[in-house]
Amino acid sequence: IQYSGIIDEHNAVRQHVGMFDVSHMGEVRITGPEAEKYVNYIFTNDVRPMAPGKVIYGMFCYEDGGVVDDTCICKLEENHYIFTINAANIDKDLEHLNRALSGFDCTITNISAEWASIAVQGPKSKEMLTALNGGAQMTEPMKNALGIVSLEGHEARVAKTGYTGEPLGYE
Repeated sequence: IQYSGIIDEHNAVRQHVGMFDVSHMGEVRITGPEAEKYVNYIFTNDVRPMAPGKVIYGMFCYEDGGVVDDTCICKLEENHYIFTINAANIDKDLEHLNRALSGFDCTITNISAEWASIAVQGPKSKEMLTALNGGAQMTEPMKNALGIVSLEGHEARVAKTGYTGEPLGYE
């Protein structure tokens, strides 16, 4: 949907701020005693050094090394991860993740229908979120961090991943 034209919208986000509904993305929760071991098995990056509240981008692969999909993984706490996956691949990705689960003591839950996702991008994105947060500063000042804040009285998880290539936005 375009409200006034693609050039106007592009310039508004590059100069000010824009919000994008990205709720079509999938979210998958992985929990249990061997969640870290499982995530490390299927993911291309080593998640063992990740602290809670961190986000890492990478891929998960088939047994032969081919790429299933790319993803951002958030570590909420020990043995509790959230994968964000591409919307068109939710079913395919879940099938693969469940197939690879054999032998690991953890659970995969598709929470895509339970979560809404908004991307706030542009140089005034922090200013806008701070206003919605009642004037409090955002809790995660750096890239690849995840914080829990109150936005308009609702608990929200706010990540700053820079997935657009700019250090000017939040998801």
